[in-house]
Amino acid sequence: MITFKYARWKNFLSTGNTFTEIQLDRNPSTLIIGENGAGKSTILDALCFGLFNKPFRQISKNQLINTVNGGGTVVEIEFETQNKNVKVVRGIKPNTFEIYVDGNMINQNANAKDYQKHLEQQILKLNYRSFTQVVILGSSTFIPFMQLKSQARREVVEDILDIKIFSLMNFILKGKVKSLNTDISENQYQLEINREKIGLQENYIEDIERNKDTLLSQKNDVRDGNEEEIFTRKAEVARITQENQTLLDGMVGEDKTVEKRDKLKDIQFTLKDKHNRHSQMIKFFGDNSVCPT
Repeated sequence: MITFKYARWKNFLSTGNTFTEIQLDRNPSTLIIGENGAGKSTILDALCFGLFNKPFRQISKNQLINTVNGGGTVVEIEFETQNKNVKVVRGIKPNTFEIYVDGNMINQNANAKDYQKHLEQQILKLNYRSFTQVVILGSSTFIPFMQLKSQARREVVEDILDIKIFSLMNFILKGKVKSLNTDISENQYQLEINREKIGLQENYIEDIERNKDTLLSQKNDVRDGNEEEIFTRKAEVARITQENQTLLDGMVGEDKTVEKRDKLKDIQFTLKDKHNRHSQMIKFFGDNSVCPT
């Protein structure tokens, strides 16, 4: 149960730079009356903005800032819930969002979105829609419960009965079911492929069994042909080996033959040189005859 103690604000809508405070726990019930424009709706806007960062009426956050001062908007809401005193401070220009529980500020290391989620789920146990449907009932904006969409009705009931865990479980289960259905479809696809492969293999085996005699005969013919080819090649290898040996035998003493050939070439060169010199001498004497005196 939430017991509101007070709402305080400044530079909020038409109010100025001095805090306006409304005490809400002076009596078990509090009745606020006033003429149009007196500020009754401002209280509702302050409550919603302080707790949920958006006003009760359909106006933008920028319209909440006092147009004269242009900033310094601050709303403070204090309430008691679960035997704890809670204070929420929220501001615009500069942006401020602080939560105090029993006088101690909750760690602000988380981002603003997670900080707000902690406030709604762990402290208030209500979201904006449930708050405006159950706690605040404004005649100008209130929508009867049965006219809400099914999703909105479920959210309100879950907030009231604190059974959001079932929606979370349902969401998780839907995700798992979707994943399982995907896996089933993939497995069925793979199963069909494997069945086709098995069918092809079975047909291939049956075809081999039907034609095994023919295939065996063909393989035997190939084997016989290979054996004949091997015999022919072996005979060819033996012939080439014999010819090679004959050539090797014929090459015995080749070094001595080469040596003799080189010596003969040297003798031939020497004889040719002598022949040329003698021919030149004969020609010289022939051309130059000497008469005896």
